Amino acid sequence: MKLNIVVLLTLLISIIIQLTSCDYTSIKTKRNVLTDLNLSSFLENESLSFSEMNNTNNTNNTNNSEIIENSNNNNPVFTMLKLYNYKDVQYSGEIYVGTPYKKFTVIYDTGSNLFWLPSVNCTFRCRNGTNKYIPELSSTSKYLHIKKNISYAKGYIKGRLFKDKVALNKRTILSSLYNKEIYVDDFKIIAAYKEKYLFRTAFDGIVGLGINDEGDINNSLIKLLYNQNKISVPSFTFYLFSNKHENSTNENSRLYVGDILENDYINNLFKNKIKYCYLPENNVYWLCKSQSIKFELNSENNSTNINKTKTISTQSGIIFDTGTSYTLLPMNDSKYIMDYFNDTLKKKCYITKFHQIICQCNSEKDFGNIKIYFDEENYYQINFEDLIDYKQNYVFQCRFKMLVDKINFGTWVIGDSSLRSSLITFNMQERKISFIQNISKIIDDNKIAKSILINQSIISSTLFWILIIIGVLVVLIAIIYIFI
Repeated sequence: MKLNIVVLLTLLISIIIQLTSCDYTSIKTKRNVLTDLNLSSFLENESLSFSEMNNTNNTNNTNNSEIIENSNNNNPVFTMLKLYNYKDVQYSGEIYVGTPYKKFTVIYDTGSNLFWLPSVNCTFRCRNGTNKYIPELSSTSKYLHIKKNISYAKGYIKGRLFKDKVALNKRTILSSLYNKEIYVDDFKIIAAYKEKYLFRTAFDGIVGLGINDEGDINNSLIKLLYNQNKISVPSFTFYLFSNKHENSTNENSRLYVGDILENDYINNLFKNKIKYCYLPENNVYWLCKSQSIKFELNSENNSTNINKTKTISTQSGIIFDTGTSYTLLPMNDSKYIMDYFNDTLKKKCYITKFHQIICQCNSEKDFGNIKIYFDEENYYQINFEDLIDYKQNYVFQCRFKMLVDKINFGTWVIGDSSLRSSLITFNMQERKISFIQNISKIIDDNKIAKSILINQSIISSTLFWILIIIGVLVVLIAIIYIFI
């Protein structure tokens, strides 16, 4: 009798171990994804996440390869990547390619949709000091016998097309306990054997996050992650900071892959502050249509103590492009801006032969902001001071990171200089861009993780009640064992 009870206890303990070691968060319902999603090409320009394990006892400790993950619809699955700010010109992050993994530094670019890396076989104008993709050293690499070219506004690459394993985060001993590696198999990579005009760039390659997949779902890293249930929504969010920000460090900027807007911490922090725009039907860019533009100069933000505003109607397209640091203006709208600067603000400004706007000024705060309205309530605000390099010893002290498009395609290109201090969310499923702007303090990633932990409380889980029942049974069997 006692032997039977011992066997039963052993079986129960085994069941408990199996239940507690099971990765419940990886069990998700298969979701449908839009396949007919639709981009731009404009250039200039350690994965960090959290898991239940990492934050249970110490929310101030973060491990560079763990994942925020939750199957609860109110707190969707996403992972967070560090972005590094290079001289306020480029924001780059890390990515891992091949088997075994090799780490690369890349630009995550909403203005393009292809992924390329410099090839070890590069023969033309190759950059020194970049990490090279070597297909022969990866057991998961497959050559597709296809050549592919990418042209940017400045520069181009030519390469050969491969498929390989690509991961946003590299597994460590800690994360492997939960098997939380975020990766896709057979992702298309262009191994560049020719490069041109990229010699001043501080990155290895570019990961395109454009909405156009060129008719091939395997061109979209975000949609592949979604289809494989690695993220709960096919969306991503940029959170960029300037090195001039008083609370900023070189590691404050982030890319959140997945839906962060449903997170409780973010919701409570920015309640009712979200603006958005929808992409036109069948549009192939992250582009919205403007309705009007409002120029504002408030008295508290300038030395003249005068409120000055001006509103114009415009139907310009607005492309949001993290692959460039400058903001490109259509010629027609640049005339309105120059009239506002020269006539309304009484500044002396002109456009140089290099198409850059420069002005005489006393401070970066002399110009106020632009609000680009998509409808009566939703707008995107560009603060002119974020676009200005102030050079006190120059005749024209304020030199804008704004270029005028002399060809006049009628489209703005909003680069990362205009995207700072904001959460900009690109949602492929709903085909919209959401904006939370003018964030005055750094978002606390530990509080994001803590918010998820609270909602993942074991008390509310099925596993908790299974363990309670098993625990009660163990106690009952132990009592019977003692008294029989």
